[in-house]
Amino acid sequence: MSNNSNNFDGLLDQNESAPDEQFYQRADEFIALANELADTTDDAEQFAQSAAKVSASLMYANARFDIWLTACGYDKAEDMQANKEQILQYFLEQYKVMLEDNFEEYANNFEEYMNPPQDEVKHFV
Repeated sequence: MSNNSNNFDGLLDQNESAPDEQFYQRADEFIALANELADTTDDAEQFAQSAAKVSASLMYANARFDIWLTACGYDKAEDMQANKEQILQYFLEQYKVMLEDNFEEYANNFEEYMNPPQDEVKHFV
């Protein structure tokens, strides 16, 4: 980030190191909430539509929270605006890495993740 009035230098970079002890616990809590919000029917087609809507809401909420978190580190909107490209690039790169990691996990565990027992609804895991 540039030398603008940013009290947040280095905070976001901490995310690039190893996750803290609660990282996966927090993620699992968000996943459980997403499953709860999506799990409104036993009909597979309606479930898929509901899950897609939950996904869009979750992505929007994450983007909004990330920008709020970023804004907390600035004293002036102009300084934040001056760093817009670096901020967006940071979050896009982080999301891409996480998306790629999860893609590989699902591809490598497809049968286990996508073929639940007959009496169980397919959930986000």
